[in-house]
Amino acid sequence: MLQKINACGEKHIICNIPLDSIACILTATQANEVAREHNLRALIRKSLAEKRTAIKSHVCTRSCNDRVTLFKAVDKNLKTQQRQNKSKTDKANSLPKVGKKTWAKPKRITTNHKYHIKNNHQFPPSPPSTRLMHRIISGFCEDTDPRKFEEAGCAVCGQLVIMAQLINLTDIRCSLDPLVRTGVTRLPRKSADDPIKEIEGPIIDIKCKHACWECISYLERKVIPPMALANGLWVGETPKELSDLTFVERLLVSRVRSNRCIVHVLKGGWKMRANAIMFPTPIPKV
Repeated sequence: MLQKINACGEKHIICNIPLDSIACILTATQANEVAREHNLRALIRKSLAEKRTAIKSHVCTRSCNDRVTLFKAVDKNLKTQQRQNKSKTDKANSLPKVGKKTWAKPKRITTNHKYHIKNNHQFPPSPPSTRLMHRIISGFCEDTDPRKFEEAGCAVCGQLVIMAQLINLTDIRCSLDPLVRTGVTRLPRKSADDPIKEIEGPIIDIKCKHACWECISYLERKVIPPMALANGLWVGETPKELSDLTFVERLLVSRVRSNRCIVHVLKGGWKMRANAIMFPTPIPKV
C-alpha cells in the first residue's frame, strides 16, 4: 500500500514496508525507534548487528500492523552539492592526457598557486621596507653581540660566565667581608722550611677582573655564595709542572683514588650500578 499526502506544504509518502526489507539499512538510532514501536525492549543494549537480526526475524502482531513507514523528501544541502561537484571535477582531472605525463610537482605548484590567489597573497612579494630592514639588521646585531657568547671567569666562584652576566670588580658596591676566612687557603712554598702562610683579605681569584651577578646577590645579603672559592673550594694556582700531565701521571699524583661500578646499557648509555668508593693513595710507597 502506497499513499502520497501533503502536510504543511511538505510532501510525504506513507507506505507499509515489511521490516525484513529495511532492517539491513537501519542505523542505531533508527533501530532503537523501531524496537520501541514494536515492543522489543530487550534490544536497547544490544549491538547494531543483533538489533538488525532481531528486527528482521520479528513477526508483527495486531499492534504492529497499525505502524506505517513515512518518507519525507529532503533537498540536497550546499555541502553535498559541493562534494558531488568536486568528485566530478576530480574524475575529469584524473583522466590521462595524450602526450603529457602526470608529475606530482606541477600539481603541487598549481595547488599553491590557487592558495595564493584565494588568500590574495602577492607573489613574488614586494621588497622589504626601510623600517623592516632596520629591524632585521638591529636584531641580528643584538643576537651576534660578543657579550652574548663571550665568557670570562668570576673572581668569587672561579666559574666561566657570559660577559653579559658579569660586572667589573671596581664597580661592585657591596662589601667582600663574607669572603674573608681563615684555614681555607695556603700560599705555595718552595721548600719544607718555608713558613705556612694564608691569603690575606677576601679569597678571590686575583687573575679575574669580573664577578657574576649570582655571587653579588649573595654578597649584598652578607652571605657567602655556595660556589665561592672561600667556601672550601679554593685550590690555588696550578704549578707549571702539574698543568700538563697524562692520565697515568694524574693517577700517581692524586692523593685519593676512586672506585665505581658502571653498567653499559644496551642503547649506548651508561648507568650507575654501585656506590662510588674513595681510597687514599699510599703516597710514601709510590
